[in-house]
Amino acid sequence: MNGLPELSPQQRAKLSQRLGQKNILDDGSLTRQMAAALRVESAAARLSAVVAALSDSRLLIPVFPHATDSHENHTSLTEQLVRVELDGVQLISAFSSVAELSKSSEVARPVPIPVQQLAMAAALANQPVVIDRRPDLVVPLSALAALATGDTWVAPWDDEPLNREMTQVLEKYPALRALRFLPSIDGTVLELLVDINISLAREQVTKAVQEFRELPRVGAACGKLSVIPKPVVAV
Repeated sequence: MNGLPELSPQQRAKLSQRLGQKNILDDGSLTRQMAAALRVESAAARLSAVVAALSDSRLLIPVFPHATDSHENHTSLTEQLVRVELDGVQLISAFSSVAELSKSSEVARPVPIPVQQLAMAAALANQPVVIDRRPDLVVPLSALAALATGDTWVAPWDDEPLNREMTQVLEKYPALRALRFLPSIDGTVLELLVDINISLAREQVTKAVQEFRELPRVGAACGKLSVIPKPVVAV
């Protein structure tokens, strides 16, 4: 992924060594920051809170007995991460606590790893990270890039300049009443409220979507953008 440093052989060796160690100060419980983030009701706001909680934190990755051979110390962290598939999308699996991991596997050993290192490996693999195998807790590539480099992630729904630009496009088309960004497993959903009583509403949606996709900020902020028109009848 452009802009991210590659893991040096020394970094890979250290990360692989860490997979065979247990942090005696970490009992695998859910952190207070993550617990608070998970209590947020809105899916979009919850994901923003979760990513913020991950800064300078750790996640648990599952390590299975067959992966503990001595030759594993010569592989990279990226190769040792477990992948799962949700809705046809390959994701890197991580867990917020031992309790959550145990729901997924009775034999996997929970190994804590700093989120910054996990994010770097996942970003280099070009694969999002799913937490606790929950579809609403998929950390997108843009967030992983920020976590890997120590930056603050600004989600599309929190990006004020992007939302202003989107609104300026929206206002050009009378059939479009409102928009909002939502998280998805493989990128971002743009939900459009469309007044079906307006003449040529479908044509207006097509033209607006083309303009949305051409905005410079959209690609970096949203990743894959899926548009979902929702018909409404203006009163």
